[in-house]
Amino acid sequence: MSKSEETKTELQNGTLIYEAGFHIFPTASASEVKEIVEAIKTEVARVGGEVISEEEPAKIKLAYEMRKNTASKRYRFTESYFGWVKFEGEAETALKMDEFLKHHESILRFIIVKTIREDTFYRKGDEEENDFQEEGSDTEHSSETEVEEEKNSEEKTDIDEEELDKSIERLTT
Repeated sequence: MSKSEETKTELQNGTLIYEAGFHIFPTASASEVKEIVEAIKTEVARVGGEVISEEEPAKIKLAYEMRKNTASKRYRFTESYFGWVKFEGEAETALKMDEFLKHHESILRFIIVKTIREDTFYRKGDEEENDFQEEGSDTEHSSETEVEEEKNSEEKTDIDEEELDKSIERLTT
């Protein structure tokens, strides 16, 4: 389905795909970060949305200092936990999530953008966990097969280079 067809279908259904990216205070503990993410996902469901995917927040160094005033205190941060949640819902769902994140005390900054379902990025390690391997297959066997395929591709490359050299020689003479 093309992007324009997907958008038409979403508009007909009244639902759109959104992604909320957020920075959490770096002073939060690992368990607090998990609680905050769970609160965000719970709020998505409460306001009529459905979580499609997410990335667990990871601590990052910020490009510049961020400030936040909370309950008569001023905070300055040079790092934060950054994560995102992708969800499906109506435009009203995104507006309600905007209000929720705006008033959450542990959220330093956030952004909500409209996106598409297929535009999901995976962390580096996810590929290894999701690799398909048939039951009972021998990993040594698959390694041997890969080595043979590499040798075959090298041989093909050599042949292709020879053919290329001959073609160039014919053109230049």
